Amino acid sequence: MLPRIVTLSGGSGGYTLIRGLVAYPLSITSIATVFDDGGSTGIIRDAYGALPQGDLRRCILAQLRDTQQWRELFTHRFKDKFLANHSLGNIMLLAAEEIWGREHATATLATMLGAHGRVLPISTDDARLVATMGDGSTIIGESNIDTRDIRNDRRRISRMSLSKNTTIHREAYTAIMEADYIVIGPGDLYTSLIPILLVHGAAEAINISAAKLIYVANLMTKPAETADYASHDFLNALRRHGITRNISIMVTQNDKLPRHLIQKYWDKERATPVAIDDFRAIAHYANRNHAAPLLSARAVAEGIIRHSSHKLARAIMDIVEEKQYGRLLIIDLDDTLAETTFCLRGNTARLKHLTLAPRALEFLLSYKGRRVLLSAGDESLQCAKIVHLGIEKLFDEIHIVPTPEEKREVLATYATSIDDARRIDVVGDRFDKEMQFGKELGCRTARMRLPMAHYSHMHASALQKADITVTSFYELMNAFAYP
Repeated sequence: MLPRIVTLSGGSGGYTLIRGLVAYPLSITSIATVFDDGGSTGIIRDAYGALPQGDLRRCILAQLRDTQQWRELFTHRFKDKFLANHSLGNIMLLAAEEIWGREHATATLATMLGAHGRVLPISTDDARLVATMGDGSTIIGESNIDTRDIRNDRRRISRMSLSKNTTIHREAYTAIMEADYIVIGPGDLYTSLIPILLVHGAAEAINISAAKLIYVANLMTKPAETADYASHDFLNALRRHGITRNISIMVTQNDKLPRHLIQKYWDKERATPVAIDDFRAIAHYANRNHAAPLLSARAVAEGIIRHSSHKLARAIMDIVEEKQYGRLLIIDLDDTLAETTFCLRGNTARLKHLTLAPRALEFLLSYKGRRVLLSAGDESLQCAKIVHLGIEKLFDEIHIVPTPEEKREVLATYATSIDDARRIDVVGDRFDKEMQFGKELGCRTARMRLPMAHYSHMHASALQKADITVTSFYELMNAFAYP
């Protein structure tokens, strides 16, 4: 059975994602918002009471494979008279709705055109977007929210809602519940992504679905909606609008954006790159961060900052195919993840001084594999440290054993369950304990020598016995950057 992927996106970002995914053997269902009210879509909506077709049209277009003539015909816009600025695709969707009804119009037309997968509206109910601003005032209508002049209107969006109650499309609900992967984004946060969550039953289905939940971060902010937002602000907004489960994997770019284009975006619309820097905040909402080159070189040459369809789809497929995710990290707590430059002596009141090593969170979030915490000591004290540091949800498994020697048995269990012990990364601060055991079992070993750790200057003769010796998680991330 082909992997089942549901995309929840909108605008050019959604088109870019879907366009790349259709090149792979996947069962794709693209679900789009239906609350637009601008341009051709808005005119048809007001005149005929039809569902807004903009994002549905883009999803169908993205799913058409090598039918260039169909794409040209579907996107053709009339230039004058009463059909001026209307696309043929919008008119075809209107006709499909009148012939087959709202429930089946989009999916039927997509099938007729030879789309790679299914295209569905999130709802067949009619409603308009309502943005409640920070000062309590409201803006009604997608086009009014999306096009406001940020230079004269500095209000920030605090909450989105719909003007009427809406219910999730039955087939959209089924697709979400049966999905192996749900991909949210890229797209405008408050006018494309969150509107999907406002439909009754949508966020609820996502939260209880067994699918891995993937969020694709935007490259740039949109000042009318997300001025000065960093990646965790986007995640927080999704949480505030109904996503109660953690994002399984956040996909972010690690390209260096051209400075001249960053300046161009700022001068033109006050847009800025989406910062990915506060990993403590990110870890509150997401379990992993998958960073990859995602920038389109062709778009850059045209003066645009945009995802590459091919690169973005490849990043998603790396997750689906578990490329680079077939590894296992077994890491120690004290003097490795946590900087213990003092002795607790059982005094939990001193936990407030316990901190994670610099960039430890970034390392854990970016590690491409399963993560196991293996610590020795008093169980209640070690658990208290883990809770204090807020890292418990970042591990697939946590083992606390009474003595360092008992780590050998845990390591041996993992080594026998994996066909190649070299796929196991053992990280600690003392070679004569877990790293020595890992080395004997054939694992890849890394010794962390934090500058002020208890054992940073001990066992000098054994430093080279570990496969890797580092003094920071920045070094470790570079050392573990396997292809």
